[in-house]
Parts: sequence; C-alpha cells; structure tokens
Amino acid sequence: MNFPLHAPNLNALGFALVGGRLVAGNEKPGALFMYENADRQRISLFVRKDGEPSRETAFRYAVEDGVGVFYWIDEDCGYALSGRLDRGQLLAIARVVYGQLAAAEAAETTAPKR
Repeated sequence: MNFPLHAPNLNALGFALVGGRLVAGNEKPGALFMYENADRQRISLFVRKDGEPSRETAFRYAVEDGVGVFYWIDEDCGYALSGRLDRGQLLAIARVVYGQLAAAEAAETTAPKR
C-alpha cells in the first residue's frame, strides 16, 4: 500500500484482531482489519491513502441499517471504523484507534533511517 500500516491493538477494549486483508477500492487499494469481542460483536477498520492531505482531523459519524461508522481523514489517509455498537462505544474505540495510529506514525518519523 505505499505506506507502513499497523493494526491497532484493541485488546484492552475487549476486541481481538481476527483478520486483515488488502482490498481493492474503486480508485485506490485499502486495508481492512476485523476485530471481535467475547460477545462475538464485530467491528471493522478500513484504511485508505487519499490523494489530498487534510489539514483538519475531525471525526464524522453516520449510521445506516443499525451499523454505525466513525470516519476521518488524517493528513493523507482516510479511516472508517464501523460496527453494530452504540455511538458512545464506537467513539471511544475510534479515539483509541486514532491515538495508536498517530503514535505509530510519530515513532516512524522520528526513528533513525537505516
């Protein structure tokens, strides 16, 4: 996918990573990570590199057919976290995902190059 990508660790929130794959998109490829909790509830995180960097990172929320999604663009990557959870639960997870991805990106930009 042209950039390093790390699957967020959501174990502390009760969600274990059950799989991930590269997926074809209409315009660009993306990565899809799937998580499941002990109640067999699933959430998915979709990540795709966008062309235009965004200066504002803001969570947006939508729901359709009982599936909620928080989505955001951070610099030149788009993210969407979805699942059949209430808005508050999904927002808490989205914040953790955002924090972990930002920390991983910061660590990579400050790591010495070999």
